[in-house]
Amino acid sequence: MKKWLIKSLTAAIILGVTVSMAACTKPGGDSNSSSNSSSSASGSGNTPYKDTVTLDVYTLTGNFQGEQIGWFGKVVKDKFNLKLNIISAQTDGNADQSFQTRSASGDLGDIVVYGAMDTKFTDSLKAGLLMKLSDNDLLSKHGSNIVKNYPGAIKRISDKYGNYAIPNNVSTESPNTPCEDSDLTFGVYTRYDYYKEIGSPKLNTFDDVYPMLKAMAKKHPTNANGQKQYAFSLFKDWDGCMMMFGKMIAELYGYEEAPFGGFLLTNNMATEYQSIIDPNGYYVKALKVYNQAYRDGLLDPDSINQTWDDITKKYTNGQVLYSQFSWLGPNYFNNADNIAKGAGFALVPIADEKIWSNGFTPNGSTYVVALGKSCKDPERAMDFLNWYYSPEGQMIVKNGPEGLAWKMENGKAVLTDFGKKCRPSLAVEVSSEFGGSDWQTGECRLGFDGLAANAVNPNTKEPYYYKLWSSTLSSNTSLLQKNWSEAMDGAMCTKDWLVKNNHISVAPGTDYVAPTLPSDIQSTQDVVKMDIRDYSWKMVYAKSDSEFNSLLKQMTEKVKGEGFDTVVEWDKQQLSEVAAARKQAADSKK
Repeated sequence: MKKWLIKSLTAAIILGVTVSMAACTKPGGDSNSSSNSSSSASGSGNTPYKDTVTLDVYTLTGNFQGEQIGWFGKVVKDKFNLKLNIISAQTDGNADQSFQTRSASGDLGDIVVYGAMDTKFTDSLKAGLLMKLSDNDLLSKHGSNIVKNYPGAIKRISDKYGNYAIPNNVSTESPNTPCEDSDLTFGVYTRYDYYKEIGSPKLNTFDDVYPMLKAMAKKHPTNANGQKQYAFSLFKDWDGCMMMFGKMIAELYGYEEAPFGGFLLTNNMATEYQSIIDPNGYYVKALKVYNQAYRDGLLDPDSINQTWDDITKKYTNGQVLYSQFSWLGPNYFNNADNIAKGAGFALVPIADEKIWSNGFTPNGSTYVVALGKSCKDPERAMDFLNWYYSPEGQMIVKNGPEGLAWKMENGKAVLTDFGKKCRPSLAVEVSSEFGGSDWQTGECRLGFDGLAANAVNPNTKEPYYYKLWSSTLSSNTSLLQKNWSEAMDGAMCTKDWLVKNNHISVAPGTDYVAPTLPSDIQSTQDVVKMDIRDYSWKMVYAKSDSEFNSLLKQMTEKVKGEGFDTVVEWDKQQLSEVAAARKQAADSKK
């Protein structure tokens, strides 16, 4: 999960966000993270820094461009007299070109967020673009919380690369435990109110999904405002070695892109794989589904040109029926008013699915954060990161400042009335006391989580993320939740049901770090991936089966002529290392 990223993936996260969950399994550890922040970062509104500094945050994972404002911007300003100018590599749809341009200038930014320790990270090291965190005792003096509580995460990076980065999504949970929150990252998330209207058809295989969406669209061709509703709405900002949305089916059956990229989809233990140009594989099958939707008028025609902001507005407006991500449709449509009426996105399971889930990475994921070599104020930047990885920082990053969306009652965090209106990510107006603007605008835009959301706050003995608090789970009594829970054997949350019914395929979390691609493999991959992406989108918009098949043939012949097979053979060799790392992690915590 990007999670918070994969959600932020957070999340994260990744968004990316990608976020994690303990409340639907057993509460996790992380009890060592009781240290708050460094002494120079303590006390809201009582910053020791007299001058205001603006730091450029270059993020290869986030989608936001501009100054961090709103409630998170105010917290950072109050605590550190700091402004964050966020520069996203994703906004123009070409992260590679963005990275190359900034690298050539010799200045990536003051803080740099990497989506993986891939060639961009290693190239940064080779070019001397990052600051060594051990120089001038920077980490030990201004990152004491990180050093004390997450030494394994720091050691993992320093042993291989030197002391240049801090891993993301740190946790002490088992690597065999799904790292997401109350929902997995992936799944068939659709309008559950519409699903009930059409008779709640059973999904035996993925082949039943599109007919279900067609039936919904036939009954509800437009939203409440008369705007057309689509089965699918896509965007291409996150395309890498392949069309990101082309992985839709694979992720439901326990396959995902290899951690080093390339052109293979692999199972959770990296022991089986599919080529993305396999005409019978999951990737091509997904393109066929999108193409059929296009020819039926049920694929958003703007998909190839729209941005993240465009697609989230359409989900918010109720113009899209399917969400392959648990944090997309539900986050933007499931507001308090809608779910109270029983309207909203919820998981509809497929009988034969084994949804991909990343296991916890005790020493952090491949996402990392670093300081640029010319960081204007490295001490203040490290103080900020040290706070970011503290209980206080994590409660704010994931839930906003205390008193706005949440408060403490009897030693536990509970949502305020405002919190119930604004969560998970809605544009609800925020008072000037907390920074103004609205909740969604004020959310942290850096593109990394710090700690896994499933990590337990030592001060509350519950996970950091609000969806996992006992108070949230016990009060989740909306009509939408009631209808879903009754149909799902009384399950309190999606992950609870999926775990109990063995619908999850966990990729054990490891310390595996993707190797640097040899220059010949890298150059070949760079050429091939552009054609893979270009042809994939053309196939989605094909006007007939014959045109689709012709484009698939053209793509296959062209990329093979460019060296596709050479890259795939290199990918297969690396999979043996991934498989060994995952087996070791799985065996270590049985």
